[in-house]
Amino acid sequence: MPTMWQRPQREERLPLLVPLALLLGVTALFVSPSDAACTFIGTELNCAYQSLTVVPANISASTTRLLLNNNLITIITNTNFLSLTNVNFLDLSNNRLAFLPSNVFLGMISLYELDIYLNQIVGIAPGAFNGLPSLASLSVSRNRITSLANSSFAGLSKLSSNYIFTVTTLHRLRGELLRV
Repeated sequence: MPTMWQRPQREERLPLLVPLALLLGVTALFVSPSDAACTFIGTELNCAYQSLTVVPANISASTTRLLLNNNLITIITNTNFLSLTNVNFLDLSNNRLAFLPSNVFLGMISLYELDIYLNQIVGIAPGAFNGLPSLASLSVSRNRITSLANSSFAGLSKLSSNYIFTVTTLHRLRGELLRV
């Protein structure tokens, strides 16, 4: 038990969070794969600032807003978001992502806004944004993108080019990136 001057350890603080969570209307509080507390309020899952290194597994299909920003996530795969058809906002900003593989957001048919700025992305695979018919806002600024494959943004008919070309370190573009 901590003295008056000692900060409680994580496991001693967790029981104190449950009554507070209930008071604030939090419907679920769970521990992620890297022992970080995420909160699920309404249909928003907030895992921001939790030092996550991977995308949490078993995210509820009812989630509409997914906040994974300000973590240590280095890799996302095409299975991380496959069942998240209701998510309309995904924030992966300020992580350590280096590459977006093909079909990585497949299944996210309701995704309207995607924030992947302030990562370490150097490349985007062809088809990385496949299956995103609702995407209208994409922020990729403050990355290290040096080249893009032909048709990197193909099929994103609702996306404004203003959002794409906020990439500040883009050195080389190949092909017609927005060809649909």
